[in-house]
Amino acid sequence: MEIMAPGIMSVVFALFVPLGIYILCNLEFIAEYWYKKSLKHQEKYPSLFFYVKPTSVKWNKFIFRLIGITLIFMGAIVILFAVLYFLV
Repeated sequence: MEIMAPGIMSVVFALFVPLGIYILCNLEFIAEYWYKKSLKHQEKYPSLFFYVKPTSVKWNKFIFRLIGITLIFMGAIVILFAVLYFLV
């Protein structure tokens, strides 16, 4: 089982690449979805002490773009190390 552990971890982390690509391809939909979700959450649970402004769609797009690029980068690095591990 010890030899299989890096393989299993590589497969799990390699799934970050398609997830990151999916996020980048559907950026507009995901950003609008989270904006609407934050508005609903604010209506359902209003803050008693201060006004909470939901994040804008533009800010959500920026954050999800960073998340997508980070996931692709992490997945690519793990795939590279997995290939090197199993070749050497």
